[in-house]
Amino acid sequence: HDGMKAYTGNANSLADCILELLYNNNNIVEKVKENAMKKVHEMYNWDIISEHTYAVYKEVIEEAKNAILSII
Repeated sequence: HDGMKAYTGNANSLADCILELLYNNNNIVEKVKENAMKKVHEMYNWDIISEHTYAVYKEVIEEAKNAILSII
């Protein structure tokens, strides 16, 4: 896991998650931190974002070409 789940709009739920990380097993904190950092580096970096953006643009262009050809 790379985070904790809390109920939306429920301050007690959020507090419980924070307290669990602060006062419980230190291994949980380290594992959550490691997984979160791994996810950030794998998913939220500009190389990956630009590759995904390029793929979307390419797909849109292909669909537009196909739509034009089907009209002609």
